[in-house]
Amino acid sequence: MDNVLDSSMSTSYEASVTICEGDFFKTYGLKHIRVAGKGLTSIVILSKPLDGGALRAVKLLSKEERFGGKKSKGYFETEAKILQNIQHKHIVEIFEACDCPDMYVISMPYYQRGSLISQLPKMTSQLTEKYMLELTSAVSYLHGHKIAHRDIKPGNILISVEGDAILSDFGLACIVESKQMPLTQRVGTIAYAPPEIIRGDWNDQINFYKCDTYSLGMAIWCMVVREEAKPGQTNHMNTIQQQRENIKDYRYLLEHLLEHDTNKRWDTNQLVSELCQTRSTMGHDLTRYFNQDTPVPLASEVQMDELSQANKTLELENSSSPETVSDHIT
Repeated sequence: MDNVLDSSMSTSYEASVTICEGDFFKTYGLKHIRVAGKGLTSIVILSKPLDGGALRAVKLLSKEERFGGKKSKGYFETEAKILQNIQHKHIVEIFEACDCPDMYVISMPYYQRGSLISQLPKMTSQLTEKYMLELTSAVSYLHGHKIAHRDIKPGNILISVEGDAILSDFGLACIVESKQMPLTQRVGTIAYAPPEIIRGDWNDQINFYKCDTYSLGMAIWCMVVREEAKPGQTNHMNTIQQQRENIKDYRYLLEHLLEHDTNKRWDTNQLVSELCQTRSTMGHDLTRYFNQDTPVPLASEVQMDELSQANKTLELENSSSPETVSDHIT
């Protein structure tokens, strides 16, 4: 099993960004179908390859200052450099990362079943268990590669055609250089962020891995109660007691994931250990989720594919994640 907080892992993450001097959709042979979603500083376009390939979700981040140009650049660089350097069945993959004249563009698979939000009202015990194991696998993998997501929530969990949970939206992620890092930005979504982020003072020492496990716990809580979390909620454990008969399967986990005292809150090592002890007796084959002893080689350690002669490649150095705005923590 991975040492999730292995300090020997390399963190020399870089992004390979193609400079596209023309229209992205024409350059890559994509047909614009419709707007699939909108974010704080981005818009997602559902696109279809003209050659008949699989549908794509194309995220456009405007360079215009009135649409958050500086923040867009930060989101773009962060998401590109992380997703290009990792590979996991339950983490969204990236096709292209392009710097275009008026915008930054990230092309990814399109998930027709949408996000976990649409699945919450019809969650079953079987689906809750399945998604919990898949998401724990993804977050454990990230932490093993010294990455914190920092915005885990149902809206950032996509559902594949095969019915698998896929963790997405890495614009707020960061490279974790040490277990305790100073709080220089409040990032995340209020209803899913841990108390130390919401109430924290600048330069407080924060364990971003445990921020992730709190948010993961909130996502599991949402699946148990079949609804989204709301800002200001504090009685999470009381709520789940009133909602589901099978709360005994999740109460112990959630008590440790939603623990306000970070010294007592589980990290992913402890969560995986608990799941391997308890879920294996329930008939689950946990090797499909947690048997990843050999990390995927980082892009900085392998030969990158040759890029088209018509495009130039820009190597972006590490940059800090941008602050969030609007319905996120500011």
